[in-house]
Amino acid sequence: MRRFFRKRLPAFLLTLVMVMTMVPAVSAKSSADLTYEVDKGDSVSFKEREFRDLYRSEYSGDPSYVVFTDYSDLDDYGYLTAVNYYDKTVSLSESDLRNTWFYYDSHDVPKNMDYALDGLTFEANRRADSGTLRLKFEIYDADGKNYVYGTMDIKVGGDSGSSKGDITYTVKPGEEVTFDDEDFVNAYDNAGGSGTMKYVVFEKPSSDYSNAGTVYSRYGKRNATSFTRSELDDYKFYYGDSDYGDYDLDELSFVADKSFSGSVELSFTAYGGTGTRTNQNVTGTLVITSGKSSSAKGD
Repeated sequence: MRRFFRKRLPAFLLTLVMVMTMVPAVSAKSSADLTYEVDKGDSVSFKEREFRDLYRSEYSGDPSYVVFTDYSDLDDYGYLTAVNYYDKTVSLSESDLRNTWFYYDSHDVPKNMDYALDGLTFEANRRADSGTLRLKFEIYDADGKNYVYGTMDIKVGGDSGSSKGDITYTVKPGEEVTFDDEDFVNAYDNAGGSGTMKYVVFEKPSSDYSNAGTVYSRYGKRNATSFTRSELDDYKFYYGDSDYGDYDLDELSFVADKSFSGSVELSFTAYGGTGTRTNQNVTGTLVITSGKSSSAKGD
């Protein structure tokens, strides 16, 4: 009960004041307090200090936590990722944000619920419509009495991926090209990821994937596993340590269909961080093109 009232009582008092003073709800300013820009298929991390500065514009000291109150268009543009008590990065859709707090001090994050404000990131879908996502939020003190209302605009547009992609492999129709995990590490480092890359997650490929070929783990070996278009995004492919995923990234390969021509793109997100953390992530594209010979060359 304490959690319920701490979160909702200030909003109730705000409504009461608005009614008594005859100030309509639409009187909130149209310009956003925080503004970010991100390309389709890319990500942008929110800055803790900006939430703190907003809070300090009305109150002294540091805030305790942030609550998002309006996020109805989030799923149309992408999703959020945040770090939990166990330093694991978790993906959050609209349905996950209800009654969820993001703590300014990461040490305040409780077990099995809520997340740290530090590392909170928006991931834009590669096929999202260009436009502006508006998120409304409230920044609270530790008692849940003092709070500041704010709005955030995330402008989604363009496409961060080039036609070559972050990693480019060439494969002859009907043959295999193996993945090199160091190519993904280089893509992670070059895109600004800090610490060590831990694992890679692929997005669900386009329909072109089904006609181009198949990704395998341990192709031609015992316990070989193939990944269909609907399965590829279900797994984590780890770099070095199996604690961070389901299959070894260095044992993946792409086996091209005998009629494969042109190219196929596999979008991915690489996660990592310092120590055991996985609170850093970058996005990239693996482009596999048809050629006269098979080669794995990280671009």
